[in-house]
Amino acid sequence: MKFNLRLLRILLKFGMPAIWLLVPLLAVYGWLSPWSPAAAPLARYGDQTPVLIGISERSHYSLQSHDVRSARSYVLFPSALSDPRIVTVVQEHGAAATVEESTSGFWIYLASLALYGVGTWWFWFRRTRPDASSKASQIHSS
Repeated sequence: MKFNLRLLRILLKFGMPAIWLLVPLLAVYGWLSPWSPAAAPLARYGDQTPVLIGISERSHYSLQSHDVRSARSYVLFPSALSDPRIVTVVQEHGAAATVEESTSGFWIYLASLALYGVGTWWFWFRRTRPDASSKASQIHSS
């Protein structure tokens, strides 16, 4: 049980800041390498700037078929300030891309980023008080 807790602590300690580092890298990747199936669906949002926040790829193989589902999720700026939502462009089986919008997904995304930020602070930047028992053992040993 102690090993499991220790492993969880290590995963959280390094995973939370890794996600914070991946968020801007993903946005830069989306800017440098636009996904061609998303170009037409995102064009209908006009003067909005799509910022990539998520990528999803799923494949299912069988003897008869090969099914692929690809998706990219974007936050649109500057409308994210007045009408917050995540726009997900989905392409299944090579067909035309469809658009799914989610307002609740936007708030869940922000809450998860806040949670990762608090977790990063907790493991890396939080000041801890010296443990009273370790202080007492130092006094008795000298």
